[in-house]
Amino acid sequence: MSSNLLVKAENLAINIGGNSLLTNVSFNLHEGEKIALVGRNGSGKSTLLKTLNNDFELDNGQIQIQKGITLGLLPQNVEVKGYKTLYDYGIKDLEEDEAYLYQIAAHHLDLNPSIETSKASGGELRKASLARLFAKTKDLYLMDEPTNHLDIQSILWLETEINKSKKAFLIISHDRKLLANISTKTFWLDRGKLRICPFGFAQFEDWQEEFIIQENAQRHKLDRKIKSETMWSIEGISGRRKRNQGRVRALQTLKEKRAQMIKRETSFAVTTTQPKVDSQLILEVSEINKKLGEKIICSDFSLRVMKGDRIAIIGPNGAGKTTLLKCLTQTIPVDKGKVRLGFNLNFAAMWQDREKANPKISLQQFLVGKGANARDNPDHVIFQGRSQHVISYIKKFQFPYWQAKVPLQSLSGGEFGRLLLAKILLKESNFLALDEPTNDLDVETLDMLQDILADYQGTVLFVSHDRDFIDKVAGTTINWESEGHWKVYAGGWTDYQKQKTKTSAYSHVKSSQKGTPLEVNINDQDKNIKLSFTELHRLEALPNLIERKVNEIESLNQQLLDLELYERRPKEFELLTQKLASEEEEIQSLEEEWYLLAQKSEEKNN
Repeated sequence: MSSNLLVKAENLAINIGGNSLLTNVSFNLHEGEKIALVGRNGSGKSTLLKTLNNDFELDNGQIQIQKGITLGLLPQNVEVKGYKTLYDYGIKDLEEDEAYLYQIAAHHLDLNPSIETSKASGGELRKASLARLFAKTKDLYLMDEPTNHLDIQSILWLETEINKSKKAFLIISHDRKLLANISTKTFWLDRGKLRICPFGFAQFEDWQEEFIIQENAQRHKLDRKIKSETMWSIEGISGRRKRNQGRVRALQTLKEKRAQMIKRETSFAVTTTQPKVDSQLILEVSEINKKLGEKIICSDFSLRVMKGDRIAIIGPNGAGKTTLLKCLTQTIPVDKGKVRLGFNLNFAAMWQDREKANPKISLQQFLVGKGANARDNPDHVIFQGRSQHVISYIKKFQFPYWQAKVPLQSLSGGEFGRLLLAKILLKESNFLALDEPTNDLDVETLDMLQDILADYQGTVLFVSHDRDFIDKVAGTTINWESEGHWKVYAGGWTDYQKQKTKTSAYSHVKSSQKGTPLEVNINDQDKNIKLSFTELHRLEALPNLIERKVNEIESLNQQLLDLELYERRPKEFELLTQKLASEEEEIQSLEEEWYLLAQKSEEKNN
C-alpha cells in the first residue's frame, strides 16, 4: 500500500542569468521517504530545496503541497545575526515544550547553548541549527549538507535520529556513509534534469553507471541514424513526394531530440607532480604539549611519520584537531616538547578558515599570484612546471570560462572548496596538511580528491569527519581519547572502530574481574612492551638504513631504464634485475621491522 502524498512537483523550470538551471523537473514526495539528493556543485540542489520551502521563485511549473503538511529547512549557512547566544537563536518562535526539546537535542549533540553566537564555531552553529530544526515536528525535513562541520559523534546521532523517524527527509550531502545508511531513494540532478533512482544511495552508483552506459549507446545510435538520414537528404531527396517530405520532417525531429541530449560533462582528471623527498622520516614529534588559554590541546604526545603516510585526525568539535595539525606541521609552536621535520620538504596546506579570502576578488585573481608568474602573465598560472592560461586550468575543475572573472562571493560552498583544491595544486609539494577538505564538496569532487591523494607520492596529514573518505584515504588514524590525550590506531575509520570495540571489551573484562589470572597475564604483557637497549638503537638506525636502500633502488631503476642495455649487455641487465629484486625484498623487511618496533614503542608510550 503506497504512503500518503506530501508534495507534487510538475515541470519545474528555473533560469539564472540566462542559463537554464532546472528544466521540466517533476517528482513526488511521500510520507516516510528518505531521499538522497545528489548532483554536481552548481547543479541546482540547494535551489531546489529553497524552491520547495517557498524561498525561491519558479520560472515555470508548480509545486502542490498537500493541505496541513509542514516543511522544515536546514540551510547550508546558519544566520545568527541579532541573537546573543545559541540558546536565544535556538528557542525563537518555539513553544515551551519545544524549547525543552531544543535543549535535549543540544545535549545529545554535546552543545552548550549558552555560547555567544559571535564566538561560536562552524560546528557549534551547525549543531544549534539541527537542534532547532528537530525541536519543532515537521512532516518533511529539507536538509542541505547537514554534516558540514559536524564531528563524527554528532553525525552518528543525526543518522540514528533520521533512521528512527517516520517523517520524510530530502537530504543533500557529500557524506556517502550517511546517505547509504539512511536513504530509500535517490534523486540525481543531472544537466538540468532530475533522474529518479528507485534505490537508496548504497545502490545508486551502480545504477548511475548503467544509466550512463545506456545513454551513451543511445546517443551513438542516434548520431548514426542522423548521419544516414542527412546523407539521404543531400543525395536522394525528392521534395515533391509526400513520403520524402515526411522523412525530412522525421530527420528534423531526430536532430531536435539529439540537441536535447546535452553532452555529459567530463569527469575530473587532474594529475600532480611532487619534488623529491630526501628523507624517509618526514616528521618526528616527541612529548609535545600545547594549551590554548586554559584548554589543554595535547599532553606528552609523540608520533613518527614516514614518507608516504596518510594520517587522519578525528575527534569531537572543540577537541583541538586543527590546532594539533598545526602543531605537527610547525605552523604554530608547541609549548613543550620537540617537533622535527625531515629534509627537503615542500609543505602546502588547506585550512578551515576559508573566510580569509577577499570575497570581492575574482577566481583569476585568487589563483594568479603565488605559484604563477603574475608580473609577466597576469592571466596565466604555472602548473606542473608549465605556463597555462587560467581559463584552461579552471576547466580541469569544472568551472566554465566565464567564471574566471566572477567574484569569490558568488561561489557556492562546494565551488569554493573546488577552487581551494585548484589553488593548493598549483604548489608543487611533497607534504600536505588538509583541514576538513571534504566540506561542501560534491561526490564527484570527492572522488577527484581521493584519486589525487592516491597518486600523490608525498605525505598527507588531514582532519576529517567523513567516515568514507577516512576509510579510503587513511592508513593511520589519530583519535582524541580525552582532554589532551590522543591515541594512534592503524587503518581508517572502520579499522579504528574495530580496535576501539576490542579495547572497550578488554577494559570491561579487566575492570570486572579484578585479581583474576587474566589481569596478571595482561600486566605481564604490558611489561614485555618495554624496548630493550638494542631495540631502541635499532629503531633509531632503521630510518637511515631504509633511506640508503631507497637511494640504491632508485639508482638501479635508472640504470635499467637504458633500453639498449638488454641487447648490448644482457648478463649485466640480468644481474641488475636480480639485485633490484633483492634490494626490494630487503627494504620491505627493514620497513616491517621498523613498523613493529615503532608500534611497540608507541604502545609503551600510550
